[in-house]
Amino acid sequence: MNAKVKQHCHDYSRQFGDQNSLMSLVESHDVAGLLSALGHEGAKNEPMFSVSLCPRNSKYSTREFLTKNKSAVERSCELGHLDILNLFLINGCSPNLPTSHGRLIHTVLTTLKTQRHLVDNGRAFVTLKLMLARNCDVNVKSFDHKSALMLACELADPAILKVLLRHCSHWQLSFSDDGREASPLQMVCMQGSSECVRILLKRLSPADINNSHGKLTPLLMALMVLRHNMTYISRASGYQDALSKAQHQLVAIVEMLLNAGADPNVGVVQDPRDNLQPPSFNAICCALDVANDCEAFKNLLSHEAKKLSFLYVGLVRLFGFSGATVGGSENVETLKERFPRVQSVISELAEFDALRQKISPLCNSFRHAPFSLMELSRKSIRLQVARCNKLGHLDNLPLPRKLKDYTLFLTF
Repeated sequence: MNAKVKQHCHDYSRQFGDQNSLMSLVESHDVAGLLSALGHEGAKNEPMFSVSLCPRNSKYSTREFLTKNKSAVERSCELGHLDILNLFLINGCSPNLPTSHGRLIHTVLTTLKTQRHLVDNGRAFVTLKLMLARNCDVNVKSFDHKSALMLACELADPAILKVLLRHCSHWQLSFSDDGREASPLQMVCMQGSSECVRILLKRLSPADINNSHGKLTPLLMALMVLRHNMTYISRASGYQDALSKAQHQLVAIVEMLLNAGADPNVGVVQDPRDNLQPPSFNAICCALDVANDCEAFKNLLSHEAKKLSFLYVGLVRLFGFSGATVGGSENVETLKERFPRVQSVISELAEFDALRQKISPLCNSFRHAPFSLMELSRKSIRLQVARCNKLGHLDNLPLPRKLKDYTLFLTF
């Protein structure tokens, strides 16, 4: 055995002994013992924080080898001992340490899903800031093909998402992992975090917002969760108030997506009750289904849950203002048969469509997507003002009074 091989074996055995001693201190959460071990003279020069590299001729893959030979750093993370992880980082541990999940950042974010109290009390945010300050590379995919941004969106914590976005490349915003076929925006829509959606929308274009991974756009994803929650509210009497708060968040998400340029006529939600629906019907059907169910189960709902009925009806109107179409009179009658408790709102949608057809000839602009009623109203008001130069002539426009007042307020 030559000298290099002997030295390597000696270093590996010393490293293995260090890892065992650190592992026992980590598992017992002995902070004082760790401080003593880390403060020992020359401790920083020993390979305490390194990991054993998988041999070239090993029968295990890199991930299998790292899983079987976990470091004390990764173990402290899995146990939720972030105070110990911070000690390791301060004393020279690399934030890009390879782990069984990929890198240390992936292990931290994955662990926080089962250690939610560390997110709520702010300790996770402190650890992530410490890692980022030490040049943590967040633009690396995990072994499960997940980006750090996707893992953060699964947590749906605004503070963590905001600080991580400062270091993320743009490819992470539209990247979908192979298993779930979801983008980060779709993930936060499913989680129902309106603040996280607001943070992501600042970095996304309308094309990104309307991009669908799988069959659902982010808008339709939020609507599906809204509809599923409505089913749970009618059956879970003890959790109606909590679910009502979640519904408020989802309605806010839908409103933000529509205002940011989400097109309700893009994407397909296959409704088993009607296989011949055009794509533009599906978003409307989701919103109408929620409003109709709320009216149907009103006697079973709590006081807070009953308040949502006005919110759901307003959501349907919002789709009408945003350019969603309902088709001809036959389709309108079909909708009224399917959703009998919200027939008045369906009539308003039909009126919105008729008004949009009257206003469209007043605008000389053309584009593939239909103009929303609000956008057309503003254009019509500007044209009317330019022609007559008198504010009193605004009443001549074929618009509802409330829409005129609201548009006039926003325009001037």
